[in-house]
Amino acid sequence: MTFIIGAVGTLIGAFVGYFTLRNHIPDLGYVATIMTGSYIGGGVNFVALSDAFNVPSEIIAATTIADIENKNIFHKDLERI
Repeated sequence: MTFIIGAVGTLIGAFVGYFTLRNHIPDLGYVATIMTGSYIGGGVNFVALSDAFNVPSEIIAATTIADIENKNIFHKDLERI
């Protein structure tokens, strides 16, 4: 049940983020798709969705770096607690 709640929350967040920022960030559909897959199913889903949707390598690289940096910031904040 916990997985389903987390997956649904991730999907809702992806939809809200996409519809809020789609006019401001080019190729946001690719990013929302691969990051949603990554958060729900891990790195394997990230790669599989990138391949299935023919995401350009520049977007994959930028998304990977942004994801890693966001996780680093989050973990630094956790260390302060």
